[in-house]
Amino acid sequence: MAASLRTVAIAVEQFCICNSLSCQTVTPDLTLVSLLCGGEEYPGENLPYANSITYVIQHIILDTPINGFDYYFASLSAPNIVYGHGACDQRLSENQCRDCPFYAFSRVLDCPVLAPIGFQVKLQDCRFSLSCWAGQSVPDVTVLSFICNTQGRPQDPKLFGKSVSYIWKNLPTETPEHGFDYYTTSPYTQEVVYAHGVCNGRLSNDQCTTCLLEAFHQVFQICIFTPIGVQMKLQDCRIRYENYPFAE
Repeated sequence: MAASLRTVAIAVEQFCICNSLSCQTVTPDLTLVSLLCGGEEYPGENLPYANSITYVIQHIILDTPINGFDYYFASLSAPNIVYGHGACDQRLSENQCRDCPFYAFSRVLDCPVLAPIGFQVKLQDCRFSLSCWAGQSVPDVTVLSFICNTQGRPQDPKLFGKSVSYIWKNLPTETPEHGFDYYTTSPYTQEVVYAHGVCNGRLSNDQCTTCLLEAFHQVFQICIFTPIGVQMKLQDCRIRYENYPFAE
């Protein structure tokens, strides 16, 4: 199992080098604050599962610095779903924010379990967590219904797109933190977008986030243009956003 985890680490390192990232040259404060390791080993012989882990780790390392230094990501390859979260101190540069989570991941090799199914590593300047659900229950993301309102057009499409982008990032992470039923509004004075997210109560927080992310993914797959309003209902969650206030 240790060899399997080291294989993932090597694959991520090579990926970073190929993308011209300074994965080995770290300057942030890498003092270990805490290390939590899941007590169960992941099935190293499961290649799709290992691929999901590698996929999520790569995205956390590469995308955390370009997503506000606080980024959630999940693979959607059921039943091998993996959830990841990376966060960096805001004073770091983007390159340093890539370096720090990479080093945090390397500390997982210190876990008493050789290949933990989940972990949380907190360094002084960043943190990295991974949760794995191989073979366990996953959200049912079957599309039940959808409405794409393309009748109207925003006065400022660029600002409207910025509002939708805010909702896209905010709703999946905040809904599970607010009782699985959450209303939010983009923080801009013009082209305001109002949104609502709901998850099935049987889901975990991570599964709720994953389901809502998939709902947004389906919006951009099904609707030809970015709609001025949308309703997307999956089996285990639903989202709605409009350019006017509403209640459901």
